[in-house]
Amino acid sequence: MIELSILLLTLILLFGLSCTFYIKRKAHVNDLKILKNFFSSLDLKFDKTLEYKILFINYDSIDFKKLDEFLCTTENKYHIFLNSPTWLFNTRKEKWLNHYVVHTKKTDFLYDDNYEFILYDSVKGKLTKHSNALAILQCIEALEDKNFNVKGKKAWI
Repeated sequence: MIELSILLLTLILLFGLSCTFYIKRKAHVNDLKILKNFFSSLDLKFDKTLEYKILFINYDSIDFKKLDEFLCTTENKYHIFLNSPTWLFNTRKEKWLNHYVVHTKKTDFLYDDNYEFILYDSVKGKLTKHSNALAILQCIEALEDKNFNVKGKKAWI
């Protein structure tokens, strides 16, 4: 009787885990579809060998000034979707020459405006969404500064 109970409990646990995995996988696939549709609506193509660092910036954000300073100094390249008046977009596009900048409306932002930064690795198919862009960008920058070995090659930990 105890063996039957343990077997039944194990089966219930395995079923629960498989359902959780299925739901997470379906959400991930849906997120990828949303991102790819967004890029195709702007006539942008995904390169399957690149990592995409995508920023959604609102000009009235409390972090806008700090993000502006960060984007002027970083060597990393970002896809920036900027919601701003046209004059501000034009000045930032000239200032952020290292990045790909697109003028958007707030309604064009992805994932219900909850996320400011999306990192998409097209090789691994990995997509991560972050709500606090500035903190994540500073962490990425710090990690990249620390992860060079003596020969100048990246040595990710």
